[in-house]
Amino acid sequence: MSDKSDKQKPSFGLGDAIAATPVLATIVFASYVIYRNAITPYDERKLLEWVLVLLGLLALGEVVERYTTLFSLSKSLSALAYSSQQLIAGHLADSFLRKRCDFPPFADRIKNAKSKGPLSFQALGWF
Repeated sequence: MSDKSDKQKPSFGLGDAIAATPVLATIVFASYVIYRNAITPYDERKLLEWVLVLLGLLALGEVVERYTTLFSLSKSLSALAYSSQQLIAGHLADSFLRKRCDFPPFADRIKNAKSKGPLSFQALGWF
């Protein structure tokens, strides 16, 4: 029996990219402000404007991160609610039994398992 949960790779999806965009923009703008200030120093008013822009980007990053976190929690909660409704309705078997069409054809399973002995677990598609 192979445990796939131990070997799963972390995925980087669209939600993660959207959440990372304000942080990356903040880093780029902060680097730009530091670089420009080193070449030609800003006056206090212009530097304050840039600080406010950077604070706005940080705030936007927090809002986006909270939205993506709440969205993923909402999806998980919906899936959990659906599963609990199925259990309450008496459809317990649907949570652990699979349909026959989900398996590969039996002839293919037998053809691949001939050298492993009669009626092996691999032939049945269990492992």
